Amino acid sequence: LARSKAALEALAGIEDTTVAVISGRRRADLVERFDHPSFILIGEHGADHGAGTGPESPALTEARLLVDAATRAAPGSRAEHKARSVGFHYRLVADPDAVVDDLRRRASSIDGLKVLDGKKIVELSDSSVDKGVALRELKNETGADRVLFMGDDVTDETAFAALGPGDLGVHVGLGPSLAKVTVKGIVRLRIMHIGLGKL
Repeated sequence: LARSKAALEALAGIEDTTVAVISGRRRADLVERFDHPSFILIGEHGADHGAGTGPESPALTEARLLVDAATRAAPGSRAEHKARSVGFHYRLVADPDAVVDDLRRRASSIDGLKVLDGKKIVELSDSSVDKGVALRELKNETGADRVLFMGDDVTDETAFAALGPGDLGVHVGLGPSLAKVTVKGIVRLRIMHIGLGKL
């Protein structure tokens, strides 16, 4: 984490460069991990810019009950409650297929609720934005003429899809992606960070 932050700080030191972290994590978690005066930190897949997220909808209240029930039914799972979403983590569940399918089915019947699939997590959100929306808004606000977006999660695909012809997406990991470039692991990404920091 320290080396990642140092690489981002190096990028932020390049003239006319804006560094932003757009994550599914709570914004408070991002502040704890990446606090820097020049970083733009956007949490909950674009829903939390630091100015509050508004009142909770009945759909999200119902989603919280669903996830809590799924957690009780699946030993090894855990619920992650955030301002505009609730996540069901099932990485340590021995046989998660049935409970995950049931959760998705029940969630899909709730009006105003969006189902997001990540790495061993199903996230239920009442937010209308995603990382792609957040990225487009950020590009307009900063007046950036080019964007470099790097990500390793399924939810980052909305950001890759939002990139323009002159932008660059870098997918970290295995599997298909809309990104133009794929690196297999964090070590190669750090090498890329170092190279960019020397530009």
